[in-house]
Amino acid sequence: MRYALGRRTYAVSDVCDVLTLNVWALRENSVTVIRRDIERAIEDGDAGDPCDVKAWRKLHKALAAR
Repeated sequence: MRYALGRRTYAVSDVCDVLTLNVWALRENSVTVIRRDIERAIEDGDAGDPCDVKAWRKLHKALAAR
């Protein structure tokens, strides 16, 4: 996840899709850290292009609903 965060490549959508599909398998601590990292990157403007930010927000929402 951290590899893809902030990149402007296909990696963002791939990582977000895989994590969203497997959110049930993540440990609570992992969910907390991933959500925090996404929030910080978006706030700092380091989450990539608008399409990337959209993917990160979608993942963030899926993690919150877990």
